[in-house]
Amino acid sequence: MTKPLRFAPFIRVSTEKQENRGRSLQDQKAAIIGYVKALGGTIPESCWQYTGQESATPDSHSEKRMFNRLLQDAKKGIFDAVIVCHTDRWSRDNKKSKEGVEILKAAGVRFFTGTTELDLFNPAHEMQLGVLTEFNEYAAKRLALASLLARIASAREQSEKGLAPENLRLPYARIRKPDGAWGLDEEKAEKVRIAVAMFLDADNGTGVEKTAKILGMNYAALNRCFRFTLGDTWHREFKSAKFNIHETVPYRIPAIIEDPATVQAVLDKMQKNKTYTHANKKREYLLSKFVLCGECGSSYSGATPNRGYKSYYTHLKTNRSQCVHAKPGAWIDARLLESIVMERLEGMLQSPESIEQKVKEHCSSPVVDEKRKTLNLLENQQRQLKAEIQRLMDGYAKGLFTDEEVQPLIRDKRERAIPLDAEIEKLRLEISNAPSDKEIKKAAQNVSMAVRKAIAHKRTKERIEGKYRDDRKLIESVFGGRDAEGRRLGVYVWKKDGKWFYELRGNLPWVNKQGQLSREPDEPGNDGTPGGSAPSPTSNRHKSEKHAYRSL
Repeated sequence: MTKPLRFAPFIRVSTEKQENRGRSLQDQKAAIIGYVKALGGTIPESCWQYTGQESATPDSHSEKRMFNRLLQDAKKGIFDAVIVCHTDRWSRDNKKSKEGVEILKAAGVRFFTGTTELDLFNPAHEMQLGVLTEFNEYAAKRLALASLLARIASAREQSEKGLAPENLRLPYARIRKPDGAWGLDEEKAEKVRIAVAMFLDADNGTGVEKTAKILGMNYAALNRCFRFTLGDTWHREFKSAKFNIHETVPYRIPAIIEDPATVQAVLDKMQKNKTYTHANKKREYLLSKFVLCGECGSSYSGATPNRGYKSYYTHLKTNRSQCVHAKPGAWIDARLLESIVMERLEGMLQSPESIEQKVKEHCSSPVVDEKRKTLNLLENQQRQLKAEIQRLMDGYAKGLFTDEEVQPLIRDKRERAIPLDAEIEKLRLEISNAPSDKEIKKAAQNVSMAVRKAIAHKRTKERIEGKYRDDRKLIESVFGGRDAEGRRLGVYVWKKDGKWFYELRGNLPWVNKQGQLSREPDEPGNDGTPGGSAPSPTSNRHKSEKHAYRSL
């Protein structure tokens, strides 16, 4: 008797309008429960985690984390099939959809829309999913652009009519009157005027932070007011890199300080007092930005509790995070973790053989291996077709066939060869990113040599700043970037049965023309080749992101 399929529901809610069309979280849950029951499957309790928040405002970052978690768990064999209520619930990003489909195929996970299964290995079904995802992506971008342009148009109209925006945080000490016009909160404005006088006092002037503390004001609010809204103008910015839009709409607002010279004096003094270094920084965190949660992918932040002298990495606590590690007590000793990671990296990256092995292990993914097998099969068929055509032509040359007999046969075989050639070329392009053994060996030798030189140089340093700088350069070079699935590289940590575990996910460091470790590759040479002698596999200059290695 076969076991029932374990289904993982993927549910997301995008807009309120979609909720009105019966696509709310609860509606989708109820529908999927019915579909799974009809299919004779089950939904493990842990598989309800790939579900959006009904009450929360839709968040693209939250959706991405949910999608990535689904794909990570697919590799672990937690479920047998993914089910969505509608095809447009799967993805609005065609690139991510394709990557997800490849991961599901490699993991042997099936895909259902309602009670209908889409065979991910069937080109027609795969194309159907891709076309719908492409349309969803187009529709989402069109709506986002229309929303942005509408907000810009509304802001311009408000500016022309002298109206204050609704449902928006207004500049400090400004209010919106019942008729929509701008107003001034005199009590707050008077506090700001006193703060300006204290700040500009030639003999006893104080900084913005101290001034705010003396007057019982919020420092960030006072700082923004000093920088942007002391006068009679407030600029509202609309930025979108996705649509290449950067619009600024100026509003005329009631001035707190009428004299432009006083406003300029505040700006000049703030610029003069600006500092770019912080001498009171107590500790540099070597793995800053590169310690990540193995469960949810969130960053860990460096912290030094008041109760002691030790430094720790702790899970960032956010309202959206439901991770088991986002709770008090999830502290990792910073010095211990840093020493372990550095010892592991130095030991691993000094050995060319170790580097070669790590890259080869990662490049031999099931997807790439399957494509290589398919390519070999198709190339054999291609050779057979060419041999058959050649035999027909030889027979024709010997007079064994007439024109009427040989031409249809040759035409038929050439027509069969056209799609075969196209598919072979496509597969060759897809696996061309995989490095050759010679490339891996050369890169491994360059990297190990550069790491040894960096370590030797570091040990000659007597100042702790020099040691930190060299160590940090190695960390940034190894953990900068993302892997083939779009996940950040770094030191992934998780806690199980009261013990901490870690996994290194990194790439080969860049080595510049001088044989030194570098955060970025050298500029390309005149021939268009990368200038670095050991190009990082995760760089955009290098074709593939699949060379990133993992180490437990």
